[in-house]
Amino acid sequence: MRVGAISFAAAALVLVALGVWFAQPQPNPPLPAQPELSPLEQRALAERMATRVNEREQGDPHVRTSVTPTETAAVALRGVRVVDAGDGRPIAGARAFDLQARTECAVAGADGVMRVPAGVGGRVAFAADGYLAKLPDPSDEDGVALAEPAPADQVVDLELRRDTFTLPCSFRFADDKGTPLAEAVRFTIRCRDEPPPMGMSFPTGRLAPGTKVEREVAEAWQRHVVVQQIMNGGSSLHMGMQSHGSVFAPTSSETSVRFIAAGTYLLEAVALGSASAGSREFHVALGDEGPIEVRLRPGRFAHGVVVDARDGQPIAGAQVRLTQPIASPSGMVETSTDGTFRLGPVTAAEALLNVHSRRHLDLEATVAVGEASQLRMTPRETRTVRGVVRQRPALQPIAGVEVVIRSGHEVDVTTKTAADGTFSLQTMAETPEMVVRAPGYLPWLERIDEPQDNYACDLYLADAEARMRAGLTTLIEGRVLGSDGKALVGVPVQLFTDEVIVPEGIAGRGILEGHILPLRPMAITGANGEFSLEWHRPGPVRLVAIDGIASSDDGTPVSLVLGQHLRDIVLRRQQ
Repeated sequence: MRVGAISFAAAALVLVALGVWFAQPQPNPPLPAQPELSPLEQRALAERMATRVNEREQGDPHVRTSVTPTETAAVALRGVRVVDAGDGRPIAGARAFDLQARTECAVAGADGVMRVPAGVGGRVAFAADGYLAKLPDPSDEDGVALAEPAPADQVVDLELRRDTFTLPCSFRFADDKGTPLAEAVRFTIRCRDEPPPMGMSFPTGRLAPGTKVEREVAEAWQRHVVVQQIMNGGSSLHMGMQSHGSVFAPTSSETSVRFIAAGTYLLEAVALGSASAGSREFHVALGDEGPIEVRLRPGRFAHGVVVDARDGQPIAGAQVRLTQPIASPSGMVETSTDGTFRLGPVTAAEALLNVHSRRHLDLEATVAVGEASQLRMTPRETRTVRGVVRQRPALQPIAGVEVVIRSGHEVDVTTKTAADGTFSLQTMAETPEMVVRAPGYLPWLERIDEPQDNYACDLYLADAEARMRAGLTTLIEGRVLGSDGKALVGVPVQLFTDEVIVPEGIAGRGILEGHILPLRPMAITGANGEFSLEWHRPGPVRLVAIDGIASSDDGTPVSLVLGQHLRDIVLRRQQ
């Protein structure tokens, strides 16, 4: 049977998989080995250290022994002038923002000039009020211009496009008498329209119907949105549904926000210093709106205690949240050790609260604001999880293995296996996962759905050589050579078998990881044309160095025996 097309497709899949792998963050390189000192060098070092100690003890305790400062590599800087893409005028106050460190690294002066580290394309973004933020890519024109350091008096122009697409709206925060607030205000904004606008969609409110958005502008908008999301508090853009729940923290009683779409919005604000709160529904249209005055009045707090409905004991660490229609920028807290909570301030007479605790059923309750409330939560049903951890293939019990029951990424309960490998846990988590970790073995991850009498977790050894020695697999190693006898690098090698292998699970169980061997039926040849494969079934197979023409029938036949390590196999490929 000729399967050249299948072979070629498999090779393509291998190359794609490798490309994805290389795109992932790689582990940090190992630290360099510490230099070994001879006995003479060790003694000399000890004497120098003792001398320094004696100096400090005998001298003024406030005077430090002078130490020659370590020279650090100077950071190469690049001068940048941020200008308007339309008229070329400098943009004073433009900011450079390091997205990786999440910090502001430079601010432009009146001439629009700033100095930023050179060679930071794809990492440092440039933003200014009323402009689309720009994130230069190392491969584009701006990224190339920023790549090299330059003399202090040499600058490169970086153009920002005016944001003529979003809709500006300004706000003024005042007390109940109309006096501007002198204290910090925090506020949230929620779109009242359904469905609310989406941040990644290009804002079309100011475009004529049927207008086609240029690809360059659309990409600039997408980068602008990404930068605004990372800048967090530095952002003045409301991105529709993506900004629901975001808290804006202006530095004065007047501020401006830009909206991606016209519509009706609800602003809710609090001033924690004066315990005041207020809200205002407003409409954003095509023209500049505002200033819209939002008055904050003395507010009251929703407060009380959360207890277990079964025994009346306080519940610590429960999340209590104000829900619509009176969501607040200070609208979520965790109960203290005595189960108490305090939310607000709010101006409404009643508040709808949502209470969440891992060991209890979620609770929604309407409470009177300003009056102490007792919220009683019903405990979840207790579930017992019993099982045994064993080693494949002999199924010998493994003692001292960590077994964890978690809900999401939050650990609910943990234990270790006994001498006979058994374990028993009790959990109230609604949809728990069981994680089993043992040094030298592949981790086990299982979703606990329907109750089982016994959860047998049979672990595979993590090391391929160890699996082979245990008789679980066969290792196959070899090289791929060309017609001239030279090693071929980057050639896909695939193992073919006539048997159709279908991985099987265990009925009634949701095993997500650890039940299936991490086999290697495909590989890419390395620097010397070498490859390494691992397979778990004995019998005849064929090895093919894929070239887009060869089929499985052209492969080199090999007979596999579990527990065997086949070496020095040579595959030849015509060039």
